[in-house]
Amino acid sequence: FKFERYLAANEQTGPSNKELRNMISSLQAHNTLLKNEVSRSKKHASELASQISKWKDKQVLEGTDAMELVKELVVKKEEKDTDDEQKRKKYRLRLCVDTTA
Repeated sequence: FKFERYLAANEQTGPSNKELRNMISSLQAHNTLLKNEVSRSKKHASELASQISKWKDKQVLEGTDAMELVKELVVKKEEKDTDDEQKRKKYRLRLCVDTTA
């Protein structure tokens, strides 16, 4: 009788355990994605800071308009952000397909 109760309880916990494992792996993958995104953002921020300092030096030397340089920088950043967002969407879609299969 105890064995039958144990078997019945085990049958009920099986699907929930599988669901929890799937959820954990999905969250781990999402966490990895976010960590990579933070790393890319930090790298991009340091690149932008170095570009700004170079452009400031260039402006002092050449007397160029700072607003033109800032606009150019913003356009480049928006183009890069659009590309990065498309890559992230493809990766997320692939994660969703992998976890549901």
